[in-house]
Parts: sequence; structure tokens; C-alpha cells
Amino acid sequence: MIRQDKLRNGKAPVYARITVNGEIIHFALKQWIDPKLWDNRCGYGKGNKDEVALLNLHLDRYG
Repeated sequence: MIRQDKLRNGKAPVYARITVNGEIIHFALKQWIDPKLWDNRCGYGKGNKDEVALLNLHLDRYG
């Protein structure tokens, strides 16, 4: 997920969300993306820009 309420220089930070026994935990992945390039439904960057491809590779490591 991204946090659009924490935009910096037009980019939003990317967070992971984990739910265990009904308790939700968010943690920052230390990655940033333009909200226009984020697909909320899939939870990945969209498009074929290099920065999106690198972010998606990074996300694949977590999931």
C-alpha cells in the first residue's frame, strides 16, 4: 500500500501491511513511487518505467 497522506516531492512511501489475529501492522519499505504509477488493486507499480520495474522487483522479494 502507499500512504498518499505522506507525499514528499510528489511521491508516496510504500508500506507493507500484515494482519495477525486481527491486529494490523504497517511498516515502511523505504521505497517511494508517484501515486499515478501505483495500482491499488494489485499492490504493485504499473507501467514500464525503470523505477516501477525496480520497485516491483523489490516488492517481489517480500511476497
